[in-house]
Amino acid sequence: MIIDCHGDYTTAPKALQDYREAQIAALKEKKPAMPARLNVTDDRIRESVEGAQLKLSAMGEVIATCKKHKVAVGHPHVDAGNVERVLKEGYTFLMPAPTRGYAGLEKGLQLAGRAK
Repeated sequence: MIIDCHGDYTTAPKALQDYREAQIAALKEKKPAMPARLNVTDDRIRESVEGAQLKLSAMGEVIATCKKHKVAVGHPHVDAGNVERVLKEGYTFLMPAPTRGYAGLEKGLQLAGRAK
């Protein structure tokens, strides 16, 4: 069994949703004016990211459980810039995007002592 464990930050602040709804309403009513300026503060973004920290904790639990039971745990967003961190976090099945090459996998193999 292979478990793919990752958490994506895929949230949008309510202000963004409200703004988008106002845009759509203006288009439906054929109004040329766009809604007021969108205002999403750094504090609002920080709050939403901090709320996602529970996901990171849960991911750590999954990785620990997989390690305990000798089950591979995969990470689907591996590249040369993050592979060292991903391996340190305990992921054992790396899934770099093949569209630009395998630099992330090659570095991961090197760091894991498995390079040819």
